[in-house]
Amino acid sequence: MYHPRVCAANVLKLESAYGVSLQEHALPEIDSWTGRLADVMDHKGKPLRALTEDEEAWILNETLLCKVDFAYFATRYAKINVKGHGLKTMDPFLETQLFILKKMGALELATYQGERQDGILLNLLKGARQVGGSTLAECVIGHRVVTQANLFGLLASDVPGEKGSGYLFDMLERIIDSLPWWLAPELIEHVKNAELKTAAGCNIWVDAGKSMKGAVGARGQLGRMKNISLCHIS
Repeated sequence: MYHPRVCAANVLKLESAYGVSLQEHALPEIDSWTGRLADVMDHKGKPLRALTEDEEAWILNETLLCKVDFAYFATRYAKINVKGHGLKTMDPFLETQLFILKKMGALELATYQGERQDGILLNLLKGARQVGGSTLAECVIGHRVVTQANLFGLLASDVPGEKGSGYLFDMLERIIDSLPWWLAPELIEHVKNAELKTAAGCNIWVDAGKSMKGAVGARGQLGRMKNISLCHIS
């Protein structure tokens, strides 16, 4: 998902499995297709018309590419709030985000080659502020929620609400809410600043460190008894 060699290998597997040749598309073309497909579903997800053959092929191409290539998903589909510019995709990545992705890719490649078995753990030091780390983290989690199944995640800051954990959750919600209908996951539960659950079995919980302090036996309970595989703690 993060290293070019791993992405290329997975693209080849999908092309063989589906009998297709996957093609990357630039953002203007994607915007054009998104507009063309807007009349297929209404705002409640009810079909309004059948897809044409080339529309089905387009959706399959984009869905498969997004599944195995994080950068493609982030720079074409993941919308973030940019001060003074409104919503836009993460194209281009910030230099700091590229640095982080390079480190993630190196760890992923080592795992792919059988040199390690651990997951990917990143620690951005406290002094690194306003470098796009939290935005990238939420996009990484959003990408997994959109393209994978049966994953459990936790978002937590020191305090709850819009100045803490809720701010992280807001970024994730924005990414998911801004996706075109054919890429967005079906949500079966969505509680503001609390939880998000998809029909594919992904669960994201929101919590805060402060709410876990002070009571006897309550310390260290963040995420307890949940098999967390995606985690963003700020």
